[in-house]
Amino acid sequence: MKACVLHAMHDLRYEDVPEPVISEPKELLVRTLVAGICGSDMHYYDEGGIGSLIRVREPIIIGHEGIGVVEKIGSGVTGDLLAHSIDTAEWINGPIKKVTAYTEVFIKERKNTDTGEMEKITIDDACMFLAVFENGSIGTFESTRYARGRKNYSTMEINGEKGAVAFNLETPEYLDFFRYADPDTGGKVEDHLTGWQKILVTNAEHPYMGKYWVPGTTIGYEHTFINALADFLLGTVGLGPKYAPDMRGAMRTQKVCDAVLKSAASGQWVEI
Repeated sequence: MKACVLHAMHDLRYEDVPEPVISEPKELLVRTLVAGICGSDMHYYDEGGIGSLIRVREPIIIGHEGIGVVEKIGSGVTGDLLAHSIDTAEWINGPIKKVTAYTEVFIKERKNTDTGEMEKITIDDACMFLAVFENGSIGTFESTRYARGRKNYSTMEINGEKGAVAFNLETPEYLDFFRYADPDTGGKVEDHLTGWQKILVTNAEHPYMGKYWVPGTTIGYEHTFINALADFLLGTVGLGPKYAPDMRGAMRTQKVCDAVLKSAASGQWVEI
């Protein structure tokens, strides 16, 4: 790739430089669209530095005030797929208190498609962890990019004293429900009358179906983004509840992801 490289005062060259690659989980690759000229760049070019402390002692690429597009992210499966499960779990069940985790890199080296050289890979291909929630409940999480028979198999199951619910993003129009106790009497439902029920959640009781089709007609994955945008706009102007998830929720998810990776590295429980 090409870049403007300042070698010394008044020595600016447009030359070939190595293609950047991602090597750590928290790195990302940005394709620069526009770069501004900062006052510090002018000092580097005209004076060879800023004052006596900051000097151009080796070639540097100038133009740090840029706008670009994120091309690649360095996060492994924990910061990618598993982050969705963490966010959903905390939204439904409350904050996670502590975790213990294990990660694995299946492919230790990969060939850089641009340079052709083999590079060491450190980002995780699979992750599993145990969690303790602040409300006292416990959870197990797992995610991998190597479950070849699955497509978008993002699932959640919650089990309680009186029943359980399960959801699968590949079939979002259904909710699996198990009733252990009768809600009216509190007594155990007879075994021959209970079991997992597959509920088609597209009737008018669904908070969004009134904006779409008749009952029993499913909506697609893209409609979830329309619903999210509507919630955001209505919440912003005060015509609906506060929008979630928000930046505070995103920060919580990132804290849990960081704790998971820290635990995987240390082999210890990590408090959040």
